[in-house]
Amino acid sequence: EETEAEKARLLAEKARLQVEAFEAAKKAPIIEAKLKEEMKRKLEEKETEKERLLADAHKIQEIYEIKKKELDESSQVINATKRKLEETEAEKARLLAEKARLQVEAFEAAKKAPIIEAKLKEEMKRKLEEKETEKERLLADAHKIQEIYEIKKKELDESSQVINATKRKLEETEAEK
Repeated sequence: EETEAEKARLLAEKARLQVEAFEAAKKAPIIEAKLKEEMKRKLEEKETEKERLLADAHKIQEIYEIKKKELDESSQVINATKRKLEETEAEKARLLAEKARLQVEAFEAAKKAPIIEAKLKEEMKRKLEEKETEKERLLADAHKIQEIYEIKKKELDESSQVINATKRKLEETEAEK
C-alpha cells in the first residue's frame, strides 16, 4: 500500500511537473522574446552608455590637455621665477662681496688717513715755505730793481741836466757867434 501510495504520489508529481514543463514550453517563446527585447534594450543602453563614456573621455582628454598646457606654462613661469630668484641671489651675494671689499678699503683708507693727512700737511708746509722764500726772493729782487731804477733815474736826470746845460752852452755859443 505504501509503495502504491508512493507510486501514486510520484505519478502525481510527474504529472504536475509535466504540466509545468508544458506551461513553461508554452511560455518559452514569450519569455525568449521578452529576454531578447530586454537584452536588446540593455545592449542599446550599453551602447548609449559607451557613447556617453567616450564623449566624457573625450571631454576629459580635452580638459587634461588644457590643464597640462596650463601646468606647463605655470612650470615655465615657476622656472623663470626660480632663475630670476637665483640671479637675484647671485647679484645680492656679489653686492655683499662688493660692500665687504669697499668696507675693507674704507677701513684701510681710514687707517692711512692720518698718515696721508700728515704727509699733505708736511707737503703744504714745505710748499708754503717755498712760496715764502720765493716771495722774499722776489721782494729782494724788486727792492734791488727799485734801487737800480733809482740809480738809473738819478743818472738819467744828471745826464739830462748835462745835456740841457750843454744845449744851453751851445745855444749861448751860437748866439755869441
